[in-house]
Amino acid sequence: MGARAEYNTVARELGRVLAERKMSLVYGGARVGLMGALADEVLAARGQVTGVIPEALVAKEVAHQGLSELLVVRSMHERKA
Repeated sequence: MGARAEYNTVARELGRVLAERKMSLVYGGARVGLMGALADEVLAARGQVTGVIPEALVAKEVAHQGLSELLVVRSMHERKA
């Protein structure tokens, strides 16, 4: 969750603000770390979250299975494209 607890707090605040403003989140698709916390908060506030994750990370079980949409791609290159 980062080196300081404040990072988690701010990530969650950002998630709430995105959802309140009806803005969707597109991110890397993992359930871990600050980005996972951000996605969780957007979802908790009934916002839309799309994750784009390479197959290798899905195989390592870090994919967030509760997203509005999860796109699994072949590689990091394809993810970035």
